[in-house]
This record gives sequence, C-alpha cells and structure tokens, in this order.
Amino acid sequence: AAAAAAATHSTNQHPLGPCPLQTMLKNGMVITAHASSAYRHSLAEVLLSPAVQNRIQDSAAGREIAALERWRRVFATNPDRAFFGMKHVMTAAGVGAVATLLISDRVLRARNVEGRQKALALVELVKEMNGDVFVFSSLHVSGEELNKLTGVAAVLRYDFPEPDDEEDERAREEEEKEAKALQEAEAAALAFFDRGGSIFVDNGTEE
Repeated sequence: AAAAAAATHSTNQHPLGPCPLQTMLKNGMVITAHASSAYRHSLAEVLLSPAVQNRIQDSAAGREIAALERWRRVFATNPDRAFFGMKHVMTAAGVGAVATLLISDRVLRARNVEGRQKALALVELVKEMNGDVFVFSSLHVSGEELNKLTGVAAVLRYDFPEPDDEEDERAREEEEKEAKALQEAEAAALAFFDRGGSIFVDNGTEE
C-alpha cells in the first residue's frame, strides 16, 4: 500500500520538479493584466495598466511610457503646453519653454544629415535649458507610438500658442514683397543718378 501511494505521488509530480509557472505565480514573478485584444497595439494598453506600471516605473522603459502618457494628458487638456513635430518643438525650445522632450532614436539616426544635426541640436538645447530628455527606442511599443507623432514631442513649462503655419506663410510673403520693393527702389535710384539726376536737400546744397 505504501509503495502504491508513493507511486501515485510520483506520477502527480512534474518530471522536472515543481511547475515553473506555478512557482512564478506563487512568488509574484508573473503579472496578469487585461488587454482588449491580442494584437501588438494592445501592448501599450498592458504596459499602462497599474499592475505593470508598479513593476516597471523605475526602469527606463517605465519612465518613457509615463512621459508619453503625461504628454497625452496635457495635450488633451491644454494643447498650448504640448507640442509635436520638429518645427514647433524647436520653436518652443528656442525660448526655453520645453520642460520635457520626447524624441525617437529614428529621428536621431535620420539618413538626412541636416535633419540629424537639427535633432541633435534640439536635444542639446533642451539639456542646456535644464529640460528632461527621453530618447525612445523604435523597437519598443512606446517608441512606435511616438513615431506616429513624427518622433518628436514636448511638454512645455508654460502655455505657448502653437505657431500658425498660415500666418508664417503670410509673414514670409510680406517680407519678400518688402525686399522686392526695396530692390526696385534702389535700382530706380541708381538709374536716376546714372542719367545725371540730382537731389537737393533742405540747406540748399546740391548732392
């Protein structure tokens, strides 16, 4: 009977000892989290769950996810304090308005030399202004999400109205018109003097 009981006990044991998954669950080494689907984009949903955030908040990935989520919250409630896109973020950084810069490694490794230099200059500018810089990996789900926002985003220190592209275009057109008018005026003046013209000033002397 004792031998039979021992045999029965041995058949119920895992051949390699206790089941690894059961051991990890028992020791809190496995975290369960809800996802609305099994597709890749649901990873962001899982990573933002409180259970996962409590475990990874002190890791680089955890800090990046938290920074991206904070940008989204600010953008939803106060768009004047959350920019995205190189042009707008660079404008804000130029006046020291960027508190937190989020930039993708894809932007920093751009094939275009000018674009790469601009991205590196932006990072250095934000650091000089005592801003926080987060470089996101494009291989991580948070980096993929940031790349959907052009790969560059920023949380600002204060409200900073977003530059108006149409207004900028109108300003450039006005500058071009003024420059053209000045060139035409200078050309007309030179032609006038070439024909022997003179200008008289108030004191009556001729120039």
